[in-house]
Amino acid sequence: MNLIDKYTVEFDPANRIVHLGASERMEFNSADMLDHWFSALEHILNQFIDGGRVYLVIDMGNILFDTSLSDVYARHVHAIQEKYIQSGGIARYGFQITRVTVRRGYSEYLKESPNIFNTRNEAEEYIRALIEKDRSGPIRTGIVAEATGNGSSSH
Repeated sequence: MNLIDKYTVEFDPANRIVHLGASERMEFNSADMLDHWFSALEHILNQFIDGGRVYLVIDMGNILFDTSLSDVYARHVHAIQEKYIQSGGIARYGFQITRVTVRRGYSEYLKESPNIFNTRNEAEEYIRALIEKDRSGPIRTGIVAEATGNGSSSH
């Protein structure tokens, strides 16, 4: 099964957002199938990683994972996050059954929020707010350091 051809991929290079969906319904009901899905996802993410980590928005509307695969899903997500994704930078929206699998995998195995939204707009709003926070973080730190007299001066 060639999963790469079944993905829809958009990339926003200015914000480093990869938007992933499926052009047709894909159902995964075994660990081997899920392993294959994540392998295809890594192949896609490798195309965009040269500039650094990315943010990922996934349309789960055509991507269905069996609820028994929550632990396998969580293990793969953890590996993807460690290698490719900005901290907290995955947002999903879509299908109910998959939402249960994702939510269970996150809560039971990763102990994190799954960042599941109803619509693409909501998911992208979350990612854009995260990008803004990530971009403004170091600036705020520098201002605080100067204001408290703990920053170094270049005068």
